[in-house]
Amino acid sequence: MKRKDILLLACLLPFTSGLINSMGLQFFEVVTTNVAGHFGTLLQRLLNQKYALGLSLLGGVVVYGLSAFGATLLSETQPNTKHKFLLLLPIIFNVAVLLFFQVQSASARSFWEIWLLFAGMGAYNAFSSNLTNGQVKPSQLTGLIIDACIDSAKIAAKTHPLASCVAFRRKNQVRWLIVLFFSLGIVANVGINQLIDLPMAVLPLLFLVIVLWVLAVKIQQKN
Repeated sequence: MKRKDILLLACLLPFTSGLINSMGLQFFEVVTTNVAGHFGTLLQRLLNQKYALGLSLLGGVVVYGLSAFGATLLSETQPNTKHKFLLLLPIIFNVAVLLFFQVQSASARSFWEIWLLFAGMGAYNAFSSNLTNGQVKPSQLTGLIIDACIDSAKIAAKTHPLASCVAFRRKNQVRWLIVLFFSLGIVANVGINQLIDLPMAVLPLLFLVIVLWVLAVKIQQKN
C-alpha cells in the first residue's frame, strides 16, 4: 500500500473509531475497544457480586475477539481480485450496527446490544490492521503511544543509523496521526452533539459510510 494511502487511512479510520467509541460510551458507559480495562472492570463487578454485569462484559470481550478472528479469516480466504469487495464486509457490518442504534429506542438497551458494538469494533480493528499490514490499528492507543515514545527515544539517542531513524520517524508519523484523529473523533462527536443535539449515531454512521466509499474506490482502482 502506498504511503499516501496509509496516511489517509491513519486519519480516517481512527477518527471514525473515535466517533463510534464515544457513541458506545454515551449509550453504555463503556469504551468497547478498551479490552485491558474491561478485565479490571470485570473483576470489580465480580467482587461486588454483580455477576450478571460482569458476565455480560466478559461476553463482550469474547465477541470482540471472535469478530476479529472472523474478519481476518475472511481476508485470508478471499485473495482473488474478483472477490475483493467481500473484504469490505466488516465495514458493512458496522454500518448495519450503527443503523440499528440509529433507529432503536434509547429506552430499551440490553446487554446483547453492547455485544453488537464489541463485535463491530473487533471486526473493524482487525480489518484495518489486515488492510494496512499492521500499520494502522485505529483503537489501540496504549500500544501505539508506548511504541511511539520508544522510537522517539531511539531517535533522540542518535545511536542508530540514519536510515533507521528515518524509518522510526515514518512509523511515528502514522502512530501520532492515529492518536490525534482518534481523540478528535471523540471530541467531535461529543462536542457537536452537545451543540446541536444530534443523535449520537449520526456522525459515526456518516464517516463509516465515507470510509466504505473511499475503500471501495481504492479497490475499484486496483481492478
